[in-house]
Amino acid sequence: MELVRKLRAEYRANNYYRRMETRDFIEAFIQKSTEQPGELRHYIQDFTTISAKAVAVGNLTEQEKGWLFI
Repeated sequence: MELVRKLRAEYRANNYYRRMETRDFIEAFIQKSTEQPGELRHYIQDFTTISAKAVAVGNLTEQEKGWLFI
């Protein structure tokens, strides 16, 4: 049972990072940022990091990244 718990925890952690690499996650991040504005510098840093991962795995193009940023 301990092994099953560890495997589930590992899957959840990996699955979270995979979801971060999707266009849907980026769009949700943008939506949340517009509803709850914060410091622009933090938004830019977070957007850059998240979108770079999505581009790296092929879920987003550089052009789409630019469109979403604007």
